[in-house]
Amino acid sequence: MEVFLVRWNVPPIDGTKAFISGEPEYCISVGLIEQGRPIVAGIFNPSTDELFTATRGGGLRLNNELVTPPVPGSGRAPVIALNPGEQRIGRFSALEPSIATRPIRSIAWVLTLAATGRIEGVVTWEPENEWDVAAGTLLIAEAGGTISDGYGRELTFNRREPRYRGIIATGPRCPESLAQQLRLLTYGADNGLA
Repeated sequence: MEVFLVRWNVPPIDGTKAFISGEPEYCISVGLIEQGRPIVAGIFNPSTDELFTATRGGGLRLNNELVTPPVPGSGRAPVIALNPGEQRIGRFSALEPSIATRPIRSIAWVLTLAATGRIEGVVTWEPENEWDVAAGTLLIAEAGGTISDGYGRELTFNRREPRYRGIIATGPRCPESLAQQLRLLTYGADNGLA
């Protein structure tokens, strides 16, 4: 008899500081994990009244409508979400000449933005809790993007240690040359960024 471990990951608010300061960069994130992989996900931003959902193999939806990421705008620099503290210390300064940046106020929300093609990617080496990224991981996968921890490893859930050393994610419309560059930004690698 095979036993399946199923667990819900539900942080009450991701982006608490943004919520307190009145920025629309917070959300409620819910993910159902089975055998270490997200199979159902929902991220709701009350400020924008947007509910993003996904089921494994069922695509990405916004307010129950299938999402097709927008075609990248010509002439616009790709947007990558970075942790403000990491940006202040110049951790990813080698990237900055070729991208536009936006701050990470909520990891779940910026993963949603990447999944929908509103931004091209997310990079941080700061520790992230698995309950904050479970739903966004499925949204990214269902949209056709990629996501790994800061070491470049696939994300698995319900582990003994529920934190990842960073997140590297690309959305479905991220230019391949930039996606390759982001995948090389693994924590601890001799890539000249730390």
